[in-house]
Amino acid sequence: MELLYIWFRWYGPFHHQGFHLTAECRFHFDWGSGVLSVSPNPEYVPDFFRIDKENKDLAIVTHISAIVGQNGAGKTSFLNYIKNYLVRAQGKDVFEALVVLRNEHDETIILYDDTAIRLHDVKDPSGFLLNQQRYRRQDSSRRLPDSSVLFFSNIFDHAEEDGLTNYYNLSTNYLIRGDKKRRMDEGVDVPGQTLVDVHRDEDLNRQVLLVHEYPEKFKVPLPVRIPNHLIVKIRDVDGKDAKSLGRFADAYQRIDAYVETKLDESRQRIQGRDENRVLRETKETIFHYRAYRIVLWSFFKEMTVYSDERLVKSDDLILSLEPLHSGKKTFQQFARTFLQAMINRNRDAEVEAMLRHKLKMLDYFDARVDRGTDDALWTDPTFMIPIQSEALASSESSEFIKNYRRSYRAYAYLDFDWPLSSGEKAFLNFFARLYSRADGQPYGSNERLTDRVLLLIDEGELYLHPEWQRRFIDHLIRFVSVIYGDPRRIQIILTSHSPFLLSDLPRTSVLYLKREGVHSVVTDGVEEGKSTFAGNIHDMFATGFFMNTTIGEFARQKINDVIAKLKALEHVGEGALQGDPSVTLSEEEAKSLLSIIRLIGEPLIAGRLLDMYENLPTGGGRGADRDD
Repeated sequence: MELLYIWFRWYGPFHHQGFHLTAECRFHFDWGSGVLSVSPNPEYVPDFFRIDKENKDLAIVTHISAIVGQNGAGKTSFLNYIKNYLVRAQGKDVFEALVVLRNEHDETIILYDDTAIRLHDVKDPSGFLLNQQRYRRQDSSRRLPDSSVLFFSNIFDHAEEDGLTNYYNLSTNYLIRGDKKRRMDEGVDVPGQTLVDVHRDEDLNRQVLLVHEYPEKFKVPLPVRIPNHLIVKIRDVDGKDAKSLGRFADAYQRIDAYVETKLDESRQRIQGRDENRVLRETKETIFHYRAYRIVLWSFFKEMTVYSDERLVKSDDLILSLEPLHSGKKTFQQFARTFLQAMINRNRDAEVEAMLRHKLKMLDYFDARVDRGTDDALWTDPTFMIPIQSEALASSESSEFIKNYRRSYRAYAYLDFDWPLSSGEKAFLNFFARLYSRADGQPYGSNERLTDRVLLLIDEGELYLHPEWQRRFIDHLIRFVSVIYGDPRRIQIILTSHSPFLLSDLPRTSVLYLKREGVHSVVTDGVEEGKSTFAGNIHDMFATGFFMNTTIGEFARQKINDVIAKLKALEHVGEGALQGDPSVTLSEEEAKSLLSIIRLIGEPLIAGRLLDMYENLPTGGGRGADRDD
C-alpha cells in the first residue's frame, strides 16, 4: 500500500484540507463540485530517494513525507488517522475523508466517506491513476491491500497503542506493555517483573541482536559505530534498604556489615601497593564481594515480596557468619552453600529456577575474574562483556542477558550500557527496533513484511543532537534499504520539529501545518514557494515551523527593553521628556546598555542598536567603542 493523497472534510483540526503524500503528481479535490483533479508534478524526480541503483539487493524508498508545523497543529493526529482508520480498520471506516492509494499491482484505490463527501468525477488527463477502484464507506468488503505498516515513536506519554497482523508497533508507548505480553504469549515471562524492567531487557536484547548480526549479515556499514562490548554495572544497594527485607532484614544486615568491613580492609591493602599480584588478587576480592552480595540481596528481596515459604529463619545456622570469621569458608563459598541449601529446601518450581539462575550468575562472575579481565575494572562495580562475531544463540553476551533476566522476578540488580554517545545510543535503539522486523528475526515470529511497506515515524529525531538530526534522513534511508532488501518498496511518513531534516527533502516532500483559530491549514512546499532541499537552516527554522523569530524569548525581551529605552532617550534631546526620571540615563545604566548590545550575536541587530546608542542626543553613548 502506498498512500498518495488524503483529503479531510472534517477530522480533528483539519477542515477541508488535503495532504499530498506523493511527488509524482498534484491532487486537488473540489468540495463543491465533488471532482478530484490530478495533474503531473513538473518537479518530480524519479527514484530521488534510491541510494544505489546498481545494487539490486536493496529495498527502494519510494517517497518521504515530512509533516512539520506548530505544536498542537495536528501532526500526531494525522498519523493517528492513518493508524486507526486505514490500518486498524482495514480501510472500512474512512471517516470524513477521501483517500487515494496504490496497491502492489499499481492499481489505484479510492476510498471515501459517502455520508460526508460526494465524489462525482475523477479528472486525470495524464492517466496517472491506473485501474481505478472506488469504494464508499458503506461498502463492507475488504479494500486495503495486504501491506505491512511499521510505526516508530520514542515518546512515552501513556497513550494507548496496540498491534495487529501486518501492523508492527515499535513505539515506546506500545512496547512498554507489548514486550511483557510477548513474553507471556511465548511462555517465558517471569511473574512479578515490572513492565519497565521487561521493556528495558527487551530493548537491550534487540540492540544486542543488531550488534551481533548486522556486521556479518550485511556488507554495508551500519550508519553508526558498532560497539565491541557491553558495559555491565552492579547496582549499589544502600544498607538502609535492609529494612524492606522483612524477616530477612537482620540476616542481610549482618552480611552487609561483614562485606563492608572486608571491602574497607581490601581498599586499605592496595593503597600505595604496586605489586601486580597483590593488586590483582585484592581487586578480584573486591569484585567478588560486591557481586556475591548483590545476588544474595536479590534473593532476600524476591522472597520477601513473592514467597510465603519459610525456607530460612533469621537465626538459621546456615546464615551464621562464624565460618567466615574463622576462615573456614570464603564469602563465595558461603553464598554458594546458602543458595544450594535454598534449592534443596524449596518446593516451588519457579523459585528453584530463579535460584539456579542465580548460581549461574555467580559462575559468570567467577569466569570474568578467571579470564583475566583488565585490572582497572575491579576497583569499580563494572565489567564488560565482549560482543563476538558468532551466532547469537551461543554468544556470551546473549547467554548472559538471558540468564540474568531469569535470575530475578521484579528487582533488577544489574544495569547495562553501551560505550557510545547519547546520540549513538538513540540511533542504536531506533535501528534495533526497525531491525527486529527484518526477515528471519526472532522478534518477527517468522512473519515476513510484505513487498509494500509503510513506515510511520513520530518525531524520530527526538533526543538527538543537531548533528545527528542532520544525518537522520540519510541514515534512515540507507538502513531500511539494506535490512528490508529487494523487492520491497518503502514509503515513509514522518513528523518532525527539526529543520535539519527538511534540508534533506525536496519541497514536494514537506507538508506545513499552521494553526488558525481552532483549525489547521495544510500546505506543502510547492504551494508555499519554499525551497527546502539543501536550504538554509535558519530560514527553515522561521518559515518551516511558523516561528515569529529565531531568537530566544528571553533574549527578545531583553532586546526590546533596550530598544524601548533607547527610543525614549531619543525624545529627551527633543525636549519631549525633559525632567522625566524614567528616561534619564546614568553612567551605570549607560554601561549596562552597551554591555547588553555587545552580547548580541546577530550582527545586524547589534549594529543597529549600537548606532542608536551612539547617536543619543544626551551624549550617553558618545565615545562608545565599536568593534567594526
